[in-house]
Amino acid sequence: MPAAGGRGFLLSLLTESFAVRALLGSLAAVGLGALASRFGWVRSSRPRRLLVLAPVLAAAAAALASDVYLPQLWLTTGDGSATGQLVELLGELRRLSTDRGVDLLLVAWATVAVLLLSRRALGVVALRRLLGHAVPAPLDSPVVAVARRLAAGRRVRCPQVLLLPGCAGGAFTAGTLRSVLAVDPDLLGRLDAHELEGLVAHELVHVARRDTLLGSLVGVCCDLAFFLPPMQLALRWLRREQEESADELACGQTRRPAALASGILKVWDGGRWRQAPRGACAAVGALRPCPWSRSAGRGTVHAVALGPAARTITARVERLIERPPDMRPWRRSAETTLATAVLAVATTVAVVLPGWLATELNAYSLSFAYLAAPLDTPPEPEVTDSPALATFRALAPARPDVADPHGSTGRWQPSAGGPVNGCPCVETQAQLRAGRAAPGLPRADGLLWRSADHDPWRLDVTRRARPLWTLTDSGPQVGVFLVGRAAG
Repeated sequence: MPAAGGRGFLLSLLTESFAVRALLGSLAAVGLGALASRFGWVRSSRPRRLLVLAPVLAAAAAALASDVYLPQLWLTTGDGSATGQLVELLGELRRLSTDRGVDLLLVAWATVAVLLLSRRALGVVALRRLLGHAVPAPLDSPVVAVARRLAAGRRVRCPQVLLLPGCAGGAFTAGTLRSVLAVDPDLLGRLDAHELEGLVAHELVHVARRDTLLGSLVGVCCDLAFFLPPMQLALRWLRREQEESADELACGQTRRPAALASGILKVWDGGRWRQAPRGACAAVGALRPCPWSRSAGRGTVHAVALGPAARTITARVERLIERPPDMRPWRRSAETTLATAVLAVATTVAVVLPGWLATELNAYSLSFAYLAAPLDTPPEPEVTDSPALATFRALAPARPDVADPHGSTGRWQPSAGGPVNGCPCVETQAQLRAGRAAPGLPRADGLLWRSADHDPWRLDVTRRARPLWTLTDSGPQVGVFLVGRAAG
C-alpha cells in the first residue's frame, strides 16, 4: 500500500468481530471460573467440568453471533531502514494478494491452523502405531476380571484390555468409539489387588465420561482459535480436571482412596520420565496445576524441591488422602447453578457486550497501531477509502507542510496552539484517559495529534479515536486505540 499520511502499521479488529467477541467472552469465563475455584465454591466434578469448558462454549457462541472473523491489516512506510523495507515489502505483497482476491491474514491463519491440526493428527497416528505393539490380555487374567466387574458397576462397555510393555503413564485409555485400556505388564506385578482395582477404576471413569473424545474436540477448537490465550488455558485446565475427577469418582466406586494413591505413586516411581501419549488419558501424565489445585505449594518442601509434574502428582495424592466427605445434594445443585451462571455471563459478554460497545460507547473497532511521523512527499490520493484505510488516515500524524491530497476541504485541519515538544499528541496520557483537551486548545470531534516537530493537527472527523493504552507519551505512538464513527 502506498504511504497514506503516515508510516507504521495498523491491525484493526471490528468490535463485533469473532476475535473480539471470543476474546471478551473467554476472558470473562476464565476469570470467573478461576475466582470460583480459588475460593472453593465449586468442588464437584460436573460443575467443575462446566467451568473449564465455559471459555470454549463462550467462544462457540461468539462464532455463531459474528459476521466478521479476521482482522484488517494495513502496512505503510517510507523509511529506508531494513525494518522499513521489510514492512514495505509486506505491504506490497498484501496489496498484490488483495488485487487477486487473496487475504494474507487468511493465508497466515490457515497455515498455522493446518500445522497445529497436522501435529494433532500425527499424535493420533503415533498412538495407533504404539498400540500396534500391544497384545490382548488373557481373558482369565486378574486385570480383565477387574475391568469387567468395574465396567458392569458403571454400566459402560468394558474396553479391550491390552498389555503394552513400557506403557507410558503406567496405564491409559484411548479411542473415541471403541475404547481400549493399555496396561504395563510389569506394573501388574508391582500392584496389589486393591491398587490394581483403583487404577482400573480410574481409567474406566475416563471411558464413562468420554474424556478422550471431549479432549480431542476441545483440542481441535483450540487449534483453530490458536490466537485466543484463554482457549489454550481452558484446554490445560480440562486435562487437569479430567484426572482429578477420575480420581474422585474412582474412589467413590472402590471406597479405597489410599489404594489409588499408592498405585499412582508406584506408577510414578516406575515411569516418571516417560511422556504420556497424545490423545490418551494416562494414569500419570505431565500435567500442570490448576487454580483449584491449592494443595501443591502450601509451603511444604516438595513445592520447592520438585518439578511441576511431580508437584501435580503430589497434589493428587494429597487430595486422595485428604478426601472430603461426600457433598449433600443441595450443595451439588448450588454448584451446578453457579457454573451455569458463569457460562451465562460469559456468553452474554461475548454476544451482547461488543454490540453495546459499538453503539453506546461508539467503539467501532479496536486497533493495534504503530504511528510515526509522515514523509516529506505528499501521499497519493486514494479514489476510495475502505474503513480500515480511513481509520489509518485518521490515526496517522500529519505534517502542516504536506499538501492536502483531498482538496480545500482536506482531511487534516490545523488547530490552535503551539507545538508540544517530544509528544506526537497534544494531550497527555492522563488527559487522554479522562477525555480532556490540553489546556488552551479547543476540543474538536477527535483527539489532536502532532508530528515530532510541528504544530498539532486534528484527526479525521469521520473517525474518532480514543487511546485505550499506549506505550509512551513521546516519540512514535505505539498502542491500542478505540476507533468509532463520528457523530452524525
